[in-house]
Amino acid sequence: MTRSLLLVLAWLALAACSGTGSSRQLEPSVPSAAPKVVTFRDYRTNLRLGIVNDGFLASRGFEGSTASDRRVAYYSTPGVDLMVKATSDRLLDGLLEYFEDQGFSRYATQGPAPPENVSNARLTTSLEVIVGGKARTWLFDVDWSQAKPTPKAMSRYLETRNVFLEAHRQIEQYATGGAGDWNFEGATGSGKGSL
Repeated sequence: MTRSLLLVLAWLALAACSGTGSSRQLEPSVPSAAPKVVTFRDYRTNLRLGIVNDGFLASRGFEGSTASDRRVAYYSTPGVDLMVKATSDRLLDGLLEYFEDQGFSRYATQGPAPPENVSNARLTTSLEVIVGGKARTWLFDVDWSQAKPTPKAMSRYLETRNVFLEAHRQIEQYATGGAGDWNFEGATGSGKGSL
């Protein structure tokens, strides 16, 4: 594991510890940051993973007196894409700072990422950042893997992608209620609460 990945993981752990228990009362009732969304797309598998901040949840009308309450409202809403995780403004700002340290502004282009169903043999993955409604996208260029020596942009992109994937994995998802409140229709059971 690289040093920067270890630092980001340590920072995520500290942010997670400071966001639970009695410190919940210290959370702002109104988010301080602009709506932000970070999305990773893998065009080979149609995988899409996202992270949104509390500012995004508030801008979309998820109610709650704290950031935690808004996350619970988000995860408890039917139809929410659970591959998109919600986190604090502070944590997403830290992740975006890391992106900048890796050269995101230098290598990214203006505009949104192509949709998942686009067919382009040269397109493998992308990282898209939307801040205040403005998108920038860093696309993985397949020519990088053929070039000798390997371009700096490739190693920075791969490290940034790996940090994003680890951050996404570490962010908790939670919802109100227990398994008895969930509707598992279509699963092997006969309906509500059955598996």
